[in-house]
Amino acid sequence: MQPAAPVAEGLSVGVQDFSTLGTARPFGVPLPVVVFLGVVLLFTFVGRFTTFGRSVYAIGSNPTAARLAGIKTRRTIMMLFVVSGLACALAGLILTSMLGSASPTAAVGLELSVVTAIVLGGTTLSGGEGTALGTLVGLLIVGFLNNGLIIKGVDPFWQYVAQGALLIGAVSFDRLRERFSGESRH
Repeated sequence: MQPAAPVAEGLSVGVQDFSTLGTARPFGVPLPVVVFLGVVLLFTFVGRFTTFGRSVYAIGSNPTAARLAGIKTRRTIMMLFVVSGLACALAGLILTSMLGSASPTAAVGLELSVVTAIVLGGTTLSGGEGTALGTLVGLLIVGFLNNGLIIKGVDPFWQYVAQGALLIGAVSFDRLRERFSGESRH
């Protein structure tokens, strides 16, 4: 049996009649912004007011203590992977709708921006802290930085350097805050 040939062979594929998700403007606001704010509000609610959200924070702080407290850590972590996959699928659908084509390399290189926004938003790399609203603030900071550097005509290489420096500064600040507050993790 021969392996199946790749459908797109690494190239972009045009998509017909799938622009509504990426271009609609209900109430004059782009639909992707409405979806994004809805997702932020949903995750804020889940993180603050549900058992699942509290379990996630507990596992992030100390997985062993969470397991000993009766939290089903393996199931919760698996559910987090499912939720993450669904969020990525939604983002992919929106991006495909906005671009009018599906490309396997459309979002390559955004990892640094994502991690920078999350850390700037107050999520610690050691786990157990952070909120969706904090990540939104971090995302706005990274977005303003990127847009400002693009408007100023800064070379993309130096844009990555600026983002990396911002990430290093945020992580350093987080580590110093942990050290001086007397908190010990793991």
